[in-house]
Amino acid sequence: MLSKGGSATKAGVIYDLVLLAHVAAGLIGYGSIAFSGYFASALAKEDRARSLDAGSAKALARAVHFFEQGPGLAPRVIYLVPVLGGVLLWLGGGLSEASEPWVITGGLAWLASVGVAHGLLWPAEEALAGMLAGGSWNNVDIKRVACRVELGSTVTMAFYSVGLVAMIAQPGR
Repeated sequence: MLSKGGSATKAGVIYDLVLLAHVAAGLIGYGSIAFSGYFASALAKEDRARSLDAGSAKALARAVHFFEQGPGLAPRVIYLVPVLGGVLLWLGGGLSEASEPWVITGGLAWLASVGVAHGLLWPAEEALAGMLAGGSWNNVDIKRVACRVELGSTVTMAFYSVGLVAMIAQPGR
């Protein structure tokens, strides 16, 4: 935010930094969730019983490496999104906008995305990591759990998309 004179005000710089952190938290947290779905898709589609071409083997190795490490910190960054959003509301003139439709929609979409992540995505990721780390290469079980990870990622990202559109479009404002 620049003042009319063209120089950045202290409050404007702080607002911009918090906005940058808010956007970065969404990109990092939900981006890692999207990658989880991408790699789970690779695991769900591969058949370990057949020989793989070099490209498929490399993609499968990346997917295995992604999940063997277990759930990381990056997806949990989504917890910062509403905290930083609240700070933005406060810095932008108080919490009076908290009752605006775009804020409520964004908050509910975030809450739903976290619910899906906790209830479906992260437990499935942990199960998949345990299977891979333990050397359990039962194709049927891995595909079943990988499909749950893929579904959890997709639904979480769908709720994120609703919140993102609400935050950008700001309907009712």
